[in-house]
This record gives sequence, structure tokens and C-alpha cells, in this order.
Amino acid sequence: MQGAQEVGKSATIDNGLGMHTMSDSTQRKGIAAVQGSQTKLLLDFLSFSASSFSSMARFSVVTDKVSMEVVEEFILEQLNLTKGTIFEIKDNLETLLQEDIQADLVCLHHF
Repeated sequence: MQGAQEVGKSATIDNGLGMHTMSDSTQRKGIAAVQGSQTKLLLDFLSFSASSFSSMARFSVVTDKVSMEVVEEFILEQLNLTKGTIFEIKDNLETLLQEDIQADLVCLHHF
């Protein structure tokens, strides 16, 4: 968000793609929807990861060195994907929160 100005009870925001006017409640609903969908996606992903690890522990398929290497590689990839997903969501949330705070400050400034 490059600039914002208050218009009535809404904010006109320049997000680099043009000026957009949104009410405060619309902005908050949009942020909450994105946060909710990202949270659900993260929880589903972590649930899948936990199930994968539990299944591998319960029903071991490791019978030789090659199988062990495949399982180790799978676990490493799963953990790296988990780490990347968490960092991506963290970055997105920080960006959304910064934009929300800036819009709130603009609205407060004009009251």
C-alpha cells in the first residue's frame, strides 16, 4: 500500500494497481478471511504431516538401506516444506497486518 486517504467512513488505498475505496469493516473481513484460510491450510498440512510420520512409525516399510534412504529423504522434504509454509504464512500475515495498521492510522488521523 503506497498511499491512503480517508473518504467518509472508508479509506481510499493505492495498492500500486490503482486507487481502491474500502470500508474499514470490508478491510477487516478480507484480512480475517485470508488469515482464516491460511490457518486452515496450515493446520491441514500439519495434520497430513503428522499422519504421514505416524504411519511410517507404525507400519515400517524400511527393510533395506535403499528404503531407509527414501524414507529419510521424504522426511527431510516434508520438514523443509513445513518450514517454508510457515515462513510464507508468517510473511503474508506481517504484510496484511502492516497494511491494516496503516489504514487504521490514516482513518484515525482524519477524525
